[in-house]
Amino acid sequence: MELLKISPLDNMLVRTKNPIGFTLIEVLVVISIMTIVIAGVFSLSLRSSSGTEIEADVLLVHSLLRQARAKSVAQVCSFGDCAFVPKQGVFVSMNSVTLFEGESYAIRGAEHDVIIPLHSNSSAESSGEILFLPGSGDTTKVQTITLSDEFGFSSTLTVSEAGGIFVTYERD
Repeated sequence: MELLKISPLDNMLVRTKNPIGFTLIEVLVVISIMTIVIAGVFSLSLRSSSGTEIEADVLLVHSLLRQARAKSVAQVCSFGDCAFVPKQGVFVSMNSVTLFEGESYAIRGAEHDVIIPLHSNSSAESSGEILFLPGSGDTTKVQTITLSDEFGFSSTLTVSEAGGIFVTYERD
């Protein structure tokens, strides 16, 4: 009986019917697919949090508008001795919202202002200061505030002449 000698190098070249492990190509394909999935999930989470920030800012501005209107209807005066009841208003700058009382934002008692910053990804545009008339809570004209971010989320708050506040959400 003759014995065959097989060297370790010969053993490596022999293919079996049941290979163990993965080839380099298979590993690279799996890593590529995982990278694409992770990038997609990360992108969605960024957009999701951005949409949440816009929604939070919309709720904040809506709340300040409602507060200004309620103070106007209740004829609140924060100045102490008031010979007349001042108008209540909201002024929107690019990165903050101010609740104020006075005849206008330019002529107001700034010591009673409530200034709320918007989220860093949010920016705001307004058709002007929004003033609510004492007693009725009406405004002199229809006005809008638009909040938007760099991801294409935007929302518009519209204040009617009767003081109604309406919100619409948009996505580019």
